[in-house]
Amino acid sequence: MTGRTLNIITISSEMVPFAKTGGLADVAGSLARMYHQAGHRSIAILPSYQAIDKTRMQVEPTGIEFDVPIGHSAEKITVISSRAVTGITTYFIDHPYFNSRLELYGTSRGDYQDNAQRFILFARASLELIIRLGLNPDIIHCHDWQSGLVPVYLKNIYDNNPVFKDTRTVFTIHNLAFQGLFPPETMLTAGLPWSIFHIDGLEFYGKMNFLKGGLSFSDHITTVSPNYSREILTPEFGCGLHGLLNILQHKLTGIINGIDYSEWDPETDGFLPARYDAADFANKQIAKRFLCKRFGLEYRVEKPLLGMVSRLSAQKGLDIMAEALPRLFESNLDMAVLGTGDIGYHELLISRQQQYPERLGLKLAFDNEMAHLTYAGLDMFLMPSRYEPCGLGQLIALRYGAIPIVRSTGGLADTVVDYHPGHQKANGFTFNEYSPAAFSGAISRALELFKTQPSWQQLMSSAMSCDYSWEASARKYLELFYKLT
Repeated sequence: MTGRTLNIITISSEMVPFAKTGGLADVAGSLARMYHQAGHRSIAILPSYQAIDKTRMQVEPTGIEFDVPIGHSAEKITVISSRAVTGITTYFIDHPYFNSRLELYGTSRGDYQDNAQRFILFARASLELIIRLGLNPDIIHCHDWQSGLVPVYLKNIYDNNPVFKDTRTVFTIHNLAFQGLFPPETMLTAGLPWSIFHIDGLEFYGKMNFLKGGLSFSDHITTVSPNYSREILTPEFGCGLHGLLNILQHKLTGIINGIDYSEWDPETDGFLPARYDAADFANKQIAKRFLCKRFGLEYRVEKPLLGMVSRLSAQKGLDIMAEALPRLFESNLDMAVLGTGDIGYHELLISRQQQYPERLGLKLAFDNEMAHLTYAGLDMFLMPSRYEPCGLGQLIALRYGAIPIVRSTGGLADTVVDYHPGHQKANGFTFNEYSPAAFSGAISRALELFKTQPSWQQLMSSAMSCDYSWEASARKYLELFYKLT
C-alpha cells in the first residue's frame, strides 16, 4: 500500500498564503504543500474571505455555482480557485458570509453572531464541491472546529454517496480550548438528525459542539504534539472533553508541527542586517545591536537580552512573567517584548515598561520584519506558557540561536531539552511549576551558563542544529494516511 498516490483534500478555515490569524494557517498550508512535494494529489478548500488578495493570489472563476441547504432554505454559493501555490489547486467557497466581512471570525468586540451558519455552510459546501468535481478523495484532512462538521456530514448525510466510498477523515486539534459551541437548535440549521445530539455525539452541556463532532465522527484524530495528545486526556487540559478523548484514545495520535525553513532561517533571512548559521554565529551580534536600537535599549555584548514574540494572552504566561520582572531586573539583563493581544496585558506591560524604561523594550504590534529581527537579536527566548499545544515560537528561536526558556508543557516539552552539564541533546532550559519563582529559577540557570561563553556557544550550536522541518511532520501524516486507507 505504501507508495501509491493518494488524493488528499485539506479543508481548513485558514491557510497560508491566503488567509491567516494564527498557527493553524501555517500548519494547513505547509502540510498541503508537503503532500504535493511527496508526489500526492493535494487540493485545498477555504472560505473566500474579503481579506484574501484575489489579484495577487491569481484567483479565477470556475463557473461552478450551486445551492447549499441551510435550515429550511438554501444559500447560493460560487466557487473560485487559485493555483498560486505550486502544484496545489485551492478552491474558495464564495458567499457574502465570507466575502463581505473584514475579519475571518469576528471583530475586537467578539465573534460574528452567525459563525454557526457560516461554518455549517463552509462544511457542507466543501463536500458538495467535492461531489461536483468528482474528486474521490482518499483522505479529507480537517482542521479545528470550523471544519468539525465535515466528518459529521460524511457519516450521516453523505454516507451513501459513491464519491466518498473510500474516503477517510483525519481531524486535527490545534487548540482544544476553541470548540465552536452553539445553541441546540443549530442542529436544525445544519440539517443533522437529532439522533446524534447526545453525549457521545454533538451534545455538550446542552449545546451543539462542532469540535466534538469532528472528534466523534472522524476516522482518526491528531494533535500538534505527542505530549499535548497525552495532556488532553486529563481534566486539567481536556477542556471538558477528556472523558470522550479517553474513550477515543485508540484513534488519537500526536504529531509535532514543523516550521518553514525557507522563511525562518538566519542563513538566508532577508529581514536581517547580516546573516549567520550554526557553524558561525558571530553576525548574531549585529542583529542584537540593531534590535537594541529598535527597542531603545543599551547594547552590550556581555549583557544578556531576553525577550518574547507572542500573542499577549493568558495562555502565554504573561501574568507570571510580569510578576517575575522586578526580581529579574535585579540581574544584569534587558528584555524586549513584541506582540499584541488582550488589552489587559497591554496595560500590564505598559505599566512595567514605565517602571523600567531603560530595561524593558516594548512594541505592542504584529510586525513580521520585527519578529525576524527579534528572534535573531535575542540571547534567550521566553515562553512560560500555561499550556501550549505545540508552539512555533520555540522552534523558530532554536533555529536563530535564541536559547528557549520554556515551561515544560505540551509541545514545549517535546521540543526543548533542559540543559545539564554534559547533556548532549540539551537545547534550552525548562521549568515545571506554573509560578514566577520557577520561571525565574530557569532564567537564573541560563544567566549562569551565559557567563561561560564557550559552553553557551556550544548550547547555541546544538539549538541551531535541531531539525523541525515540515518534511518530518508530513512523513508521519502520510504514514498515518496509508494505514487508514
